[in-house]
Amino acid sequence: MGIYAEMIGLPGSGKTVFYNEAIRHMEKHGVRVFNWKNGPLERWLLSLYLNKYEPFRWTGSLKSLLTLLNDRLDVVFSRSSRYESALLRSFLYSYTELVAFILSILIRRGFPPWEKELVLGRYLDSFIHFQASQAVMDKGDVILTDPGLIQRGIVLLGYGSSKVEESDICDYLRLIPLPDVLISVRVSPEVCLKRMHKRSFPRRLRGLNEQEVMSSLDVCQEYQYIAEKEMQRCGVPLIEVENKGDLRASIEQLHAGLDRMVNVL
Repeated sequence: MGIYAEMIGLPGSGKTVFYNEAIRHMEKHGVRVFNWKNGPLERWLLSLYLNKYEPFRWTGSLKSLLTLLNDRLDVVFSRSSRYESALLRSFLYSYTELVAFILSILIRRGFPPWEKELVLGRYLDSFIHFQASQAVMDKGDVILTDPGLIQRGIVLLGYGSSKVEESDICDYLRLIPLPDVLISVRVSPEVCLKRMHKRSFPRRLRGLNEQEVMSSLDVCQEYQYIAEKEMQRCGVPLIEVENKGDLRASIEQLHAGLDRMVNVL
């Protein structure tokens, strides 16, 4: 089995920059990375899953050959919602408490319909990618997503919130699959807000006034610190990346942490 790594940080902290750099650095060292960034399951990953769990076997009949070809063409041309839904069901059966917790937060917080759909849709994509990657990864491989399940929980609880509910984030962390390594990008909420004004705001923060956005960032930062402590308490190694000034120095921090991680593969 390989390593499941997650990256967390505030919006505007530079996670995407470090995410891309982490992939580049690991692949340069010969590590196969199952990377994913906010989207449906990639065809190549679904093909790997099918090849491992439904290998191409022809029994001699024309009907079985047509069925096998249809399955593979389905993956190539339509992303195969049939197989994605099977993977999703597998995750739901394995993590029913987690799914129930997410739904309870959406109901308790009174999310509008568009926000519920957005949050659930992105969670489901994350679940499917995690399930497929974990099933086909070999020793020496790494799963790295942007965002991962910990980051999903931070923004689920933090966006639009004005107070920290430590019991919620701790319950959430208890229910998710634990990563083998946590990469935490640290930047102050004030700096992140300035960067978002120049770049863009996450959809769920749009429409909030500046005070509400700042409050959300403060809460997310507290959840980030709690997640770091909880993961360390569970024995998960932490790679800290301070992105306050010189980007080259921050990238060197990231490289040093990744090299330690790669050495144990």
